[in-house]
Amino acid sequence: MYARVPSDLRPMLILNLKRLRVKWAIIYFPICLVVFSAILTLVVWVKGHFFIEILEEILGATVSHQQFVIGLIGLLVLITAAALIYFIKQDYLDCRCHDYHFCPTCNAVDNYDEGVCHICAATLTDKASFFYTTDKKEIAALQRIGLPIFKEAKQLTVSTADE
Repeated sequence: MYARVPSDLRPMLILNLKRLRVKWAIIYFPICLVVFSAILTLVVWVKGHFFIEILEEILGATVSHQQFVIGLIGLLVLITAAALIYFIKQDYLDCRCHDYHFCPTCNAVDNYDEGVCHICAATLTDKASFFYTTDKKEIAALQRIGLPIFKEAKQLTVSTADE
């Protein structure tokens, strides 16, 4: 879903949407960390069992089995946390507006930059700033502000028949 953002509202809107994304990232980070760490630990334990045994034999003289298991799980949780933080950062940085051509009669955005409306096939000359999101909370926030909603353009396909 695309929302047309006037230039005077852009800084305030982006700031509020970034705050909303940070809020939800803080709420869901512990849940995602537990779930994805458990999945990663299971995958490493099942698929990497041979390498774990070799590593445990190498460290066996200095580290007990319990310390080895706790250390390995801790390392996997740390790797999972780093990956989650990376994806949260990418989501935060992706919170911005883009300029697209649009069809004011069809309320359609030309996100593929074809220069033609995918609904009425009119040549597009109007350009504006749009914010794209699929998150329901962000869509509700955009609708509360009263921003006009535009449809996503489907890429035009040209069919050729050799008959």
